[in-house]
Amino acid sequence: MRLWRCWPLPSNNSKLAYSELRAIARSLALATLFDKPTEQEVSCDLIQLGLELDKIIDIASEPMLAMIRMQWWLDLFEAEMPLSECPDFAKRLHNSSYIENQNIIAIIQETQDSLQLPTHCTSWAKLFEVICVSNGWQVEKTVLQKLGHNFNAINHKDLAHHYEQVSDKEIKAASGAKYGLFRLLNLVMQRQMSGKPTEDYLLIFRFLKLVLL
Repeated sequence: MRLWRCWPLPSNNSKLAYSELRAIARSLALATLFDKPTEQEVSCDLIQLGLELDKIIDIASEPMLAMIRMQWWLDLFEAEMPLSECPDFAKRLHNSSYIENQNIIAIIQETQDSLQLPTHCTSWAKLFEVICVSNGWQVEKTVLQKLGHNFNAINHKDLAHHYEQVSDKEIKAASGAKYGLFRLLNLVMQRQMSGKPTEDYLLIFRFLKLVLL
C-alpha cells in the first residue's frame, strides 16, 4: 500500500474544517487524516455538525427547547435566514461545494424526530450515510447504522442498551477496505468503551498500524 498518494493540496476550507474539529475533538479529527483533502473537509464539517447537535441536546433542559434551537439550523439550510447572521462554521457548511443542503436538512430533521422518542440522540447513522454520499463512498448501511448507534451510545452515555460491538473485519468487508475513516472512528469508540485514552500521542501510530495492515 502506498502511504503517500498523489492528492491535491488541501484547500483553505479543508484546513479550516480540520483545525476546527481538532480543537474540539482531537481524536475524531485525526481519524480523517487518511482521507483525500476534499473528503476530509466533508468528514470534518459533518462530524462537527453532529457534535453541535449533540451539544444542543445535552444543554437543553427539555426536548422542546432543543427542537427550537435545531429549527434555527433548519431555517438556515432551507434558505430562510440571511447568512450574515450566521457564525462562520454555519456559513461554510451552507456554502459547501460537496455537501448538498438537502442532506444536511435530513440529518437535522431525523435528529428532531428523535427528540420525540425516549432516547434523544443525534442521527449519527444518517450523518455517516451523508458522509458516504457526499464523498462517493460505497459502504453497507447496516454497518453505518451500527456505528451511528454506538456513537450515540457513547456520546449520551447510554452504553448498556445501545452499544453493539463492531469488528474491524466487519467494517473492511462492508467498505471493501477502501475507506479508513469508519475503521478509525470505530477504534476510537472501542478505546472509549474499554476506558483507554483516546487523546494520547500514540493514537496516530495506532491509526497507522490499522490502516497499513
